Amino acid sequence: MAVIKELRPCYVAICGEMKKALFHIFTKDGNAIVELEDGCVMSCNPALIKFADDKIYEYFL
Repeated sequence: MAVIKELRPCYVAICGEMKKALFHIFTKDGNAIVELEDGCVMSCNPALIKFADDKIYEYFL
């Protein structure tokens, strides 16, 4: 299995709203770096992220 680094579309929970974003990477301290639709980049808890693609199914089919 090859792992390819790519941006993944996701939603991030911010103040109770799900905002569109692109997932970039997990950090050493366990957070995630995401880029919001307006171009802002933020670090967040991975529990606040919901991936919008179905990548996981590629590994189990």
